[in-house]
Amino acid sequence: MLSIVQNPRIIQADILRGAAILSMLGANLAGRILEQPHSLTLRICGTFAASTFVILSGCLIYLTSERKHYSTRHYLIRGLYILVAASIVDLFTMHVPLIYVDILSLLGMSIPIVYFSLSLKPFLRFFLVLAIFAITPILQNFFGYSDLPMEILFTMKGTVRSTGDVSGIISNWIIDGYFPIFPWIGFALLGTILMPIMDSYHNFSANRKILYFFLLIFFLEISIFIWINYPGQLLIRSNYSEMFYPPTIGYILTAIAAFLIVYQFLSFRIVTILLQPLQLPGALSLFVYIFHIAFIEYAIIPLCLAIGFTGLVPHRIYLLCYFLLVATVFIAVWLLKRLKERSFFQKFPDFIKFYFGG
Repeated sequence: MLSIVQNPRIIQADILRGAAILSMLGANLAGRILEQPHSLTLRICGTFAASTFVILSGCLIYLTSERKHYSTRHYLIRGLYILVAASIVDLFTMHVPLIYVDILSLLGMSIPIVYFSLSLKPFLRFFLVLAIFAITPILQNFFGYSDLPMEILFTMKGTVRSTGDVSGIISNWIIDGYFPIFPWIGFALLGTILMPIMDSYHNFSANRKILYFFLLIFFLEISIFIWINYPGQLLIRSNYSEMFYPPTIGYILTAIAAFLIVYQFLSFRIVTILLQPLQLPGALSLFVYIFHIAFIEYAIIPLCLAIGFTGLVPHRIYLLCYFLLVATVFIAVWLLKRLKERSFFQKFPDFIKFYFGG
């Protein structure tokens, strides 16, 4: 999702993350304030942001390992930094950190694992990805997939309230959390396989590019057909309505196909020019993630309460809050960009610069 590793910036990747951020903002805001039912359009738009972030994380780890020869320590520290960020986000929402497994928790854990996987031959990584995706529905059927993941929350009285036991924590990480290892780490590992293919796209002949495009369209059609016919439970978890609770094989295939097609469209210069404004939030995606969660919790929700909404809000209020959130995020990343241009920014500790996209 995120500016996880130091790497040469790829405009396509940053713009794609920027587009995914707009989708993520809408989905996360809806989960916190929007009354049900959420529109099908909103549910679909919010469904592919997470898979995009996770695949891109694998892509960028692959590129970094190819172009810069960092030690294992580099990736372990980056993973630790992300887990710290995940813990901060969990605390924003009164959760005991790293229990219900949000996307930052997954990414922090996956960084060193994906890096270590690069020692394997590509075909072995490919079979590892296939195995993870294939095992996922088996684990879901064997262990079950709950309506809500186990959570441990801080109460206003300063105590802790749990919705399960230790086995629930383990289950969250393996199969039952918001972004469990199965299947989500498979997307990150897949990024290391897709990146060399996407990186060589510019060298394809015209005929090969056309063939590649039509193969992707065919892949997308087959994937959507499987997803529509075997959609899974399509649960709404704590008012979050993305259509991957649980993630099914149909969803996994559709997410991969959609990612590849959108990434290809971004290879056209006119598309990247039109979507250029999305590059900056995409490049600062870790900062945006932390910032938007805090802004929702400590600005938008209190604002809704102040104007008289004690529960979830109707769609018209949600849309106004969404535009406020997007505008604030763009202002924040512009101000951060100006800050990074100042010489004193380089004197900050590395971990501070990391969180601010440095």
